[in-house]
Amino acid sequence: NQIIRDIIEELYYPKSPYQFNLIKPNILGKIYELFLAEHLILDNDKIILEPKDKSLNRDIVTTPLEIVKYMVERVIKEVCYKKTPKQILELRIVDIACGSGIFLIEMYECLIRYITEWYVNNDKKCILYNGNGEYKLPFKNKKEILEKCIFCIDIDIHAVEVTKFNLL
Repeated sequence: NQIIRDIIEELYYPKSPYQFNLIKPNILGKIYELFLAEHLILDNDKIILEPKDKSLNRDIVTTPLEIVKYMVERVIKEVCYKKTPKQILELRIVDIACGSGIFLIEMYECLIRYITEWYVNNDKKCILYNGNGEYKLPFKNKKEILEKCIFCIDIDIHAVEVTKFNLL
């Protein structure tokens, strides 16, 4: 358990030199597609990496980020219209073929923006002011949105893991 904990801690700030939050979700989606193209197999007591059969579970379509943003924004505006943050937390958003999670990431970010804007207009004591004219939703609220509102599934269990990673 400690070995796994150490490995995971090495992947995140401050120990890791990489900042995955700077990588756009569509780029991670492309990396995910490349990841799906190969798999490990056991061959004569050796583990080798070989290309997957192209027809095996490869029905992947990456939606361009601009289209994702447009679709999500339209849905959020309509579904969230005049709802309170408490009502927003009753929403259940599911992507049943999540891939790398690009739709859920955008949906999550839109919910954060909507709730933050609602608090700015209705109850500023519930949000954080950064001193530069911007308000931010506290981490506990973001976590609550993620845990209560965002769900995913995919035929490939690795896709779900990639989505969870991207949402982090």
